[in-house]
Amino acid sequence: MAFDAVLLDFDGTIVDTSEHISRAFRYALAEKGYPDITSHQMALYAGKPLAFVYEAVTGAEQSVIAELRALHKQWQDEHLSVARLFPDTLAVLDELETRGVKWGIATARYRSGTLKLIDYFGFNRYDFPLSCGDDGYPAKPNPAIFAHIAESLGATPTNCLVVGDGVADIMAGKAMHAKTAWAKYGYGGAEPLPQPADYTLEDLSGVLELL
Repeated sequence: MAFDAVLLDFDGTIVDTSEHISRAFRYALAEKGYPDITSHQMALYAGKPLAFVYEAVTGAEQSVIAELRALHKQWQDEHLSVARLFPDTLAVLDELETRGVKWGIATARYRSGTLKLIDYFGFNRYDFPLSCGDDGYPAKPNPAIFAHIAESLGATPTNCLVVGDGVADIMAGKAMHAKTAWAKYGYGGAEPLPQPADYTLEDLSGVLELL
């Protein structure tokens, strides 16, 4: 099927940041004297904004939430090597470029940290639009962050393929009437999908079979 563009989530979809995220949470919480975050909580809150997760886990006031977020970002910025690419990420992005397929990234992750990982993994050799969690768009499942990427690419939102591992990604795609592909290999599957995705991917290379 021909799509105008492929709109990708970041964490759990093209980059395996499970340890990068969980260890940052544990560091920040320990520094402020809070109990460790559980694996279930990690999976349940995958893809949610940092402030939302820290408030849900601690119930702390906003000034403390801000300190937790700062500690979290500090740890992640100092430990980029903990993040890993999925095995086929670069091959898939290279193939999208070769085929002339438009693509972009929409993520709940903060922009400065996202750019550091993009540079670290060499994604900066590609020319693609990026929308991040601190760019001012409502959080997924509101479709605005994906719609902005589609607009940046000159693509019709309803003729895009939204790829993500979380419920919020799939529901955002459905909210803008795009086709959706659930990245089953990611880590956003603790919460069942209210509506099934149009496609299920066992790995990222499955995207290429849909084009």
